[in-house]
Amino acid sequence: MRKALKKRYLESHYTIFILKGLVGILIGLFLFFTSHDDFRLLSALVGLTLVIFGSSECVNIVQRRKSNSSAAVPIFIMLIEVTLGILMLSPKIGEHLIPVVTILAGYMVLRGLFEIISAIKNLSDKTARFMWLVAGTVGVILGIVVFTYPAADNFTVFRFVGTYFIIYGLIKLIYSVYRKSILLTPKPAPTPIKKATETAKKPVKKRK
Repeated sequence: MRKALKKRYLESHYTIFILKGLVGILIGLFLFFTSHDDFRLLSALVGLTLVIFGSSECVNIVQRRKSNSSAAVPIFIMLIEVTLGILMLSPKIGEHLIPVVTILAGYMVLRGLFEIISAIKNLSDKTARFMWLVAGTVGVILGIVVFTYPAADNFTVFRFVGTYFIIYGLIKLIYSVYRKSILLTPKPAPTPIKKATETAKKPVKKRK
C-alpha cells in the first residue's frame, strides 16, 4: 500500500515538475530576450507565472494528504506564490517599478532560502541536494542583485527574473527525470551470499 502511494505520488509530481520546468524555461526565455518595453505586460506575465506555480502545488497537497504526510510546506509555498502573483497582476502594484522589484527580489530570496534549507535537511541524495543548492543559491544571489542594483530598469529587472526562471525550470526538469529514473528502477535481488549473510545476522529466538 505504501509503495503504491509512493508510486502514485511520484507519477503525479513528476508531471507537475515537468510542467513547472517547461513553464519556467519558456517564460524565462521570453523575459530574457524580449524587446517589449511594456512594463505592465511583463509584470502581469510574471504574476501569472507565479499563480501557475502556486496553483500546481494543489496536486502535491492532495497526494501528501493521501499518504498521511504533512502538507504544511506545499500549502505555505502555494499561499506565497499565489499571493505574490495576484499582487503582480494588480494594476495598483504591477504598474510601478519599486513594488514590483521588492516583490520579485523578495520572492527569489525567499524561494532560494527555502530550496537551500530543504536540500540540506530533507535530501540525502548528493546529486539531488547539489541541484537544489545550486537553484537556491542562484535565487538568493539574483534576488539580492535585483533589490540592490542601482540602475535597475524594466529590461534589467525582468532579465534577472528570466534568468532565474530558466535555471529554476532546468533544475525542475533535470531533477524530475533523475528522481523518476532512481525511484522507479527495480532494486536488484540480493545474491545468495548476501542472503546467507543477512540470515546469519538475524538473532536466533531462544526456546522457553
